Amino acid sequence: MNDKSLWKSKTIWTAIIAIITALSTYLAGEIGLAAFIQIAVTALIGAFLRTSVSGVLAKVKDVVGDTASAKTTSTGAASKGA
Repeated sequence: MNDKSLWKSKTIWTAIIAIITALSTYLAGEIGLAAFIQIAVTALIGAFLRTSVSGVLAKVKDVVGDTASAKTTSTGAASKGA
C-alpha cells in the first residue's frame, strides 16, 4: 500500500474486527465452527486481495507514467528536430 501503513488501512481493521466478532460468536455458541472458518477466511481473502491489488496498481501507475513521459520526451525531441 503506497504510503499508508498496513495498520492504518480500513480494510485490514475491518478484517480484524470481522475475525474477532466471528471468534466471539463461535465461543458464545451462536455459530458453528464451519461458519466461523468461512467468515475468517473470507475476511482474510478480502484484506489480502485488497492490499495485493493496491500494490499492483501502484506498480502499473509507475510503469505507465514512465512510458508516457518517455513517449512525450521522444516525440518532443522529434518534433523539435523537424
